[in-house]
Amino acid sequence: MLHLNCKLGQLNYDEYLNFSPDGKGFADLNKYKNIIDLSGFPKDALQAGTIKGKLNGIPHGENKRVVVVNKTVLNKAGIDSYPTTWTGWQKAAKKLPADHYPMEFSSFLDIICYITQKTGKSFLDANGHINYSEAQIKDGFDWYKKMVNTGATPSRKWVLDTVGSDSVAATKEFLNGEITGVFDWTALMSSYATNLKPTGMKLDVPPFPLAKGAKTAGVLQKPTMLFSISKHSQHPKEAAKLLNFILNDPAGVKAMGTSRGMPVNTKAQKILEKSNAVDDITKQSVDYMAKTKGVTESRYLELSQVNDAYAQVTDSFGVGNINSTQAAKQVISKVNAAVKQVKSKIN
Repeated sequence: MLHLNCKLGQLNYDEYLNFSPDGKGFADLNKYKNIIDLSGFPKDALQAGTIKGKLNGIPHGENKRVVVVNKTVLNKAGIDSYPTTWTGWQKAAKKLPADHYPMEFSSFLDIICYITQKTGKSFLDANGHINYSEAQIKDGFDWYKKMVNTGATPSRKWVLDTVGSDSVAATKEFLNGEITGVFDWTALMSSYATNLKPTGMKLDVPPFPLAKGAKTAGVLQKPTMLFSISKHSQHPKEAAKLLNFILNDPAGVKAMGTSRGMPVNTKAQKILEKSNAVDDITKQSVDYMAKTKGVTESRYLELSQVNDAYAQVTDSFGVGNINSTQAAKQVISKVNAAVKQVKSKIN
């Protein structure tokens, strides 16, 4: 987090809602393009740090939802060609041994990816308004239930009982191949690969599965670790030079490394790859991100109040306490209430 009197600092994506809702809370980094080389940054990454035309933050990295699978287990089961659809993974589940799942997921974020594929829209817009109808959200929960019923993913109850609040990467079910794949953020893939390495099994990144009639790939994405310069800084040019060093200079890039994820700046990626600082699964994740068009999530989706709202409903649905119609209604009412609460504090 950035103290407002500091020259340069780092913020999370959602924190700009509190500190710069009108884009005037920080220096406009567009004014320092002659100092900060932005040529290696994708347009959507810079757009994510832009508020009302002012570049408030430059992201170090970008996170996308990704499916990563245990290639060794799948190949042993005779699955050498990866399915490209969700239906295909449902069929693949039948080829795996009993108690094995092609992928593990139970988050509302993953349901959002499916609904985004069907609608071409993000769940929340920039102002926190829900873009989906109740029927579309119900369809998302029904899809998730079908993925569970066909054995493509374990039930939420199984996940809560087996994994709990731990990382799937550390569970014996992942390490022995019973959880044959995961649906998670690209920044976490290295930890999965590191944990699996002693087993001799290999991970792989297949194409992101699509729904029938998909309008978009539906891959949820967000910027990570955004750098901002305080509008109160007495030496903004010096702060801009430091930021450019971190983002573009070989020494600065190597010092940052990949401990906080792979940088979104393509120039920094090449520096790290040339210095052999990038493992195989991270390289695959970077290639996947470059080839797969994502949909940038709203800052509101990152807020703990909003997260708690949809997570509670998803858990309740996942353990069978409510049906998909009730889940859709509750997501809308609870998320709207959470966003309203947040806005009352911002305003």
